[in-house]
Amino acid sequence: MKKSIVTLAATVLTAMALTSCVAPRPPQIYCRMDSVCAKAGAEACSKNGGVEDGTCAAEEAFARPQAAAEETEWLNDSRDGEKYRTVKIGEQIWMAENLKIKTEGSICNENKQENCDKYGRLYNWPDAMQACPSGWHLPTDDEWAVLEKAVGGSFEEKSVLGMNIVSSSTAGTALKSKGGWSHSKGLFSNEMIIFGNGTDDYGWSALPGGHFTVPPTDYVPGYGAVQIGNPEFTSPGSFGSWWSATEHPNDGRKIYANSRTISSSDGKVHWNAILINGYKGSGLSVRCVQDVVSTTGENQ
Repeated sequence: MKKSIVTLAATVLTAMALTSCVAPRPPQIYCRMDSVCAKAGAEACSKNGGVEDGTCAAEEAFARPQAAAEETEWLNDSRDGEKYRTVKIGEQIWMAENLKIKTEGSICNENKQENCDKYGRLYNWPDAMQACPSGWHLPTDDEWAVLEKAVGGSFEEKSVLGMNIVSSSTAGTALKSKGGWSHSKGLFSNEMIIFGNGTDDYGWSALPGGHFTVPPTDYVPGYGAVQIGNPEFTSPGSFGSWWSATEHPNDGRKIYANSRTISSSDGKVHWNAILINGYKGSGLSVRCVQDVVSTTGENQ
């Protein structure tokens, strides 16, 4: 009899766990691994509030700010005939895909055309500054910050190896696409939290296009101009990095510019991530933002 009661209790608890997994969720959430749901079946959870590939289940639902997010007309680039989806977030209109126009200072990740087709081209900073179509431009740090705040990012600043590092918490999760990101456990997080794909709450659809890191050339006494290290690609899947139009404020040589990086290993948007040296000769992705036209008819 006691064994039957225990068995019945276990059955009820399992049913309750599954019920909690499949309970309706608000449409805007991000996932944390729920150990109970994981034991009961992550696949069942994922169909009802988890990420689409079934790797985690939603333990808690976090409301996203209700910034206006609506898809606008397609952007037709007359220079090469490429069409880009665009999205309005708050008062800004952004390209919802990475730029693909071929320039002298751009490259396909790993020199593979299929990476250009999927993730767009990687541009050095001088080309990135000129690459956007007419009526659009490379976003400044301030314009990036407006986007990050609109999607719920709260800004954090800390010192790492003597450098001030800024990041926008949770904004990466809201901006990342729902598929295509590598999955990994957070490096400095509770090991139960699994990151990877985002929720793409606003249709910005960030993809992990990787980057092409080129070390700067420095003057070495007795040797002259020397490039310390070799250029190398970071393969698509783990990182997406985008140029900012804002140059690095403490760079007297004017060879560095700011950037934004989103990683598969957390939900943040990182400003000038350590893994990106910011050298203007490196190759990063480009997202263009639409010019603001003032009441006088002038672009801003």
